[in-house]
Amino acid sequence: MTGKLTTHVLDLYHGRPAKEMQIELWYKDPGGSRNPIRRVQTNDDGRVDRPLLAENEMKPGVYELVFDVAAYFLAQKVELTTPPFLDRVPIRFGIGCRSGLGSITLTPTITFPCWSLLGHTALTVAVSLREHEKSDSLPPEG
Repeated sequence: MTGKLTTHVLDLYHGRPAKEMQIELWYKDPGGSRNPIRRVQTNDDGRVDRPLLAENEMKPGVYELVFDVAAYFLAQKVELTTPPFLDRVPIRFGIGCRSGLGSITLTPTITFPCWSLLGHTALTVAVSLREHEKSDSLPPEG
């Protein structure tokens, strides 16, 4: 399997990319234990500087991305409720080996409402998983 895993985080409250948000990537092994892979921070564009999983790191299994939403908004001086409506937000997903499928792009966009004393804030996260496999047996389009 070749491909990569990336993410892009947008701060809809301020109308800009979510700069300096902390994100953790975990792998859940078949026994149920969560194993940390890496902790990253978004750049000025709300993206990470390198793929969360590069093609040589990609393996079938269950993964989890954890976004430090409350810490991000507190750093932006947004007044949140106690406890915050959203604190550390996990997105659990699976990667499977699927032969004969050319190119696949998965881009769910999730809007997180964060209720605060100042009103409604929102954050959009796009997670992209791109798999590239060569196959001469793809069905024709249409």
